[in-house]
Amino acid sequence: MKIKLLELRFLKQNKVNVTFSSDLGIGFGYWNSSNHVKEGMEVEVELDIPGTLCFGKDIVESMDEEPKLYISMDKVNLIGRVEQIEYDNIIAVRLGHSILLIEVDDPSMFEAGRWIKIQTNELQITDFMF
Repeated sequence: MKIKLLELRFLKQNKVNVTFSSDLGIGFGYWNSSNHVKEGMEVEVELDIPGTLCFGKDIVESMDEEPKLYISMDKVNLIGRVEQIEYDNIIAVRLGHSILLIEVDDPSMFEAGRWIKIQTNELQITDFMF
């Protein structure tokens, strides 16, 4: 996913919280790379949500059938379509041109083609700058 870095906040233990925009909307997360970045930069990134997500808590069915990314109540909301259910409780979610792999507690709650909304405050952002 291509994003533009809007704001960088340097936290304890060398963590950097970034607010960004993309074709899908605006979000925030932790910069998970040793590459140095500046506000205003555009970078190709991979999004990751650590941990195991639960349907009904972190994930709900979405009435929207359009990929989106937005901030609400101090959480990042991602709307995407379940692309594939993988082994080991992993599902692939399509967000526009990108795929997000997430671990879920019960993959039987999901089916390919279903639109879902994921809420998190633990989004990790890793760049593809080599």
